[in-house]
Amino acid sequence: MEYTKEDILKERGLGEKAARKKSRKSLTIPAAALERRDFKWPRFWSLYYRTILDDPASNRLCITGIGPATRTNGRFDAVPIDPRIARVCGVAKGRRNAVFRMAVMLGHDRNRMEGKRIGYPMHLHCWLLLDRVVGHDLVRQHLREFVQAAEAFWKANTKEWLTELSHHKYGKPFCHEKRLHWLKRQSDVDTTQNDEAGKGEIDVYHISGSPLRIPGIKELTAQVTRERNDGVSLRGSPTILNLPLDIAVIIVDVIYKSRPHCRERIDDTRNVLEAFQWKLPGAYWRARCNPRLIFEVDDLVRTQRAVDWASFCLGLEELLLDDDWYCNSGLNNRCRTLRFLEGIKGRFLGMIETDS
Repeated sequence: MEYTKEDILKERGLGEKAARKKSRKSLTIPAAALERRDFKWPRFWSLYYRTILDDPASNRLCITGIGPATRTNGRFDAVPIDPRIARVCGVAKGRRNAVFRMAVMLGHDRNRMEGKRIGYPMHLHCWLLLDRVVGHDLVRQHLREFVQAAEAFWKANTKEWLTELSHHKYGKPFCHEKRLHWLKRQSDVDTTQNDEAGKGEIDVYHISGSPLRIPGIKELTAQVTRERNDGVSLRGSPTILNLPLDIAVIIVDVIYKSRPHCRERIDDTRNVLEAFQWKLPGAYWRARCNPRLIFEVDDLVRTQRAVDWASFCLGLEELLLDDDWYCNSGLNNRCRTLRFLEGIKGRFLGMIETDS
């Protein structure tokens, strides 16, 4: 899917005046403003990137500003040198922008041998995820080791390189990890079932959303949180059945582990909680949410807001009943991206420790 400048300006909410600018006019805004932006269109998250520039002439590396992933004559258009700047659209020229050739990760890099400026572009939202996994400050301090770690990772995982996840055909051969999220892995899943069953004769495609911000989880978070000073208690009425807490946890856990991930399991759990007014510990529900992937769990804990963790957990499991949502929402993409970043992180930290 291609986007016009008018599409970009409309998405950014920059107004009619900006939209009337000439098609090649460069439009810049603060990088922080673009980083905070929640994109409405499914693939806009992948339109912008930062780059680690490597200039063979000076043997220096730096992190650029943000630019759109547009190309001219097979190469990326110039990107702002100032990391505080984001170019929303248009073609940039001049000393404040840098032209580069994309690094060749799997083979001979002729451009590097010819002394041309090399770039390691990273999607904007993947760059923000990198801060969660490794930390931007540490990466900035050791840029050379970081790009070396990235190169080593991709050379060891060539099958994953350039996999088209943002727009792919529905089905196990195409979806990352065959759509088997953690709830399906812990269930007794029939892995021989026909992926196209119920999809009709027309090919169905997934358009993966951002791995950083997932609208469904954001909406769920808003539903289950309340300010501590709003006078509302999440404990509910006194328990009808005065069982020890550990017994109540065992009963709910039996429901969870005794049948595959399905609507009935979620409904049964909600019915038991409602009937007996059980309030299980938040730690139990958080563990069921796979917090390494659903990092919104830890974000909520840090806010120190009151959270209905049972509703969050069961609401998340309800969202995951839809295989298409798992891919289209960006959660499948997040799983894949975090796995790559963790792999790079291991090599990166090893290089730093060796050099110290």
